Amino acid sequence: MKKNKSCRRIKIFGSGGQGVQFLADVLVSYLASLDYFATFFPEYDAAVRGSQITAEIAYQTDET
Repeated sequence: MKKNKSCRRIKIFGSGGQGVQFLADVLVSYLASLDYFATFFPEYDAAVRGSQITAEIAYQTDET
């Protein structure tokens, strides 16, 4: 995604098993229903419950 003034980002931090990816997916779906272009980038260690997880959501009002 190109960096521009209309691009916003949200970062969610937590431990594996707390629903961080689920929350990010729900937020992206909600933003899309409001006509935003949205995506999220999950970052996590090996699939171990309790390990650090981060989800970064990027959204904007236009495609550029």
